[in-house]
Amino acid sequence: MRALLEVLVALVAVTPVAAYLLLTRRPSGPLTGRRRAQALARCRWEAAHVTAGERTVVLVRRALPTADGGLEVLESRQVAVVGPDEVDYSAALSAAVLEARVRADVLNTLQG
Repeated sequence: MRALLEVLVALVAVTPVAAYLLLTRRPSGPLTGRRRAQALARCRWEAAHVTAGERTVVLVRRALPTADGGLEVLESRQVAVVGPDEVDYSAALSAAVLEARVRADVLNTLQG
């Protein structure tokens, strides 16, 4: 009888935790079909910058995270290129990033 009681107590303690883990786990693997369509609908524009050689390219992009931790870039639009010959590189880069953030906000607003 005692063993049965211990099993019941264990089941009562474990069942909510197991249910929570099953209901909140993220699906693994590549996005396909309906999951990809849902992710595309939620995909937002974001400001980004990439260093190419001595130049920094500031852009806005829509990207989906991949299973390996990378990004699949769906669309990107160049905002500015900041080179090492800029008089005030830091100010030029800051202005370009600010412009990219504004454009991303506008694009997200238009996207709905």
